[in-house]
Amino acid sequence: MNLMDALNELNLPSEKLLSIWEQEGFDPSLISPKCTSKVSKPQKPRKPRKINIESRTFLVIDDEPIKILIGRAVKSEQERGSLVLKYQELTDQQQHAAKKLL
Repeated sequence: MNLMDALNELNLPSEKLLSIWEQEGFDPSLISPKCTSKVSKPQKPRKPRKINIESRTFLVIDDEPIKILIGRAVKSEQERGSLVLKYQELTDQQQHAAKKLL
């Protein structure tokens, strides 16, 4: 049995799942020609993502911010004894270096 035969035997995704895939930019017909939603809506262009640097936390080594920390990484680095600072706590020179990390 080849791959195409196997794909033909699979259950088709629901219309809801197909519409979610299409909203995310995935073409369901890549899986199988049968996987096309009945209603095809035009895609809106995504807005560019803006990163608010003022709300970020940075790992600082040798007086230089080297990494943006997110979520549990902040606590993990603090438990290791690393220097972890919020953007407002950085010096002007460190803030300039932190902007380059984005």
